[in-house]
Amino acid sequence: MWYVATWSELWDAQLSLSAAALKCGVRDRWIGWDIRSQYGRLNLIANNSRFLILPDWYRPNVGSRVLSLAERRIGADW
Repeated sequence: MWYVATWSELWDAQLSLSAAALKCGVRDRWIGWDIRSQYGRLNLIANNSRFLILPDWYRPNVGSRVLSLAERRIGADW
């Protein structure tokens, strides 16, 4: 899934989200998943594959703003 963040119809940032990796030991330990719960809940996670802030101009806090807006929208789009 791809998103383009715009400001006044100009592209500011691009974001790509994909399905979560099947196995990621660090993630699974942090969440507290065992093998059985991992397979049942893996569809609840999205992977931030690419995130690009375009270098043509400077906008304060554009990175955190784009990630915040994507986090709010991804549930409905996914």
